[in-house]
Amino acid sequence: SLLEVEHALGKSGLLSKLEAKERDLVIAAFEEHKGALGRIAFTLNIRRREIDHLIRVAGAEREVAEIRERSSPPKRRHPPKR
Repeated sequence: SLLEVEHALGKSGLLSKLEAKERDLVIAAFEEHKGALGRIAFTLNIRRREIDHLIRVAGAEREVAEIRERSSPPKRRHPPKR
């Protein structure tokens, strides 16, 4: 069963390695595509609406937030009125 597989992976230490790899892939996709969700979803072969769940499961919320902040266009300042 799935539970038995997860238990065996956890006992062998492979589960934590798989989780770390998944987290690295999520972060790398966000960096590569500068937060463009459609491209990220295509790269990870998931639906766009699954991205937020994957971020939470991978424990990559902080890193993704930082990437999104860096990737967002600068706020436009309106020129002073004359």
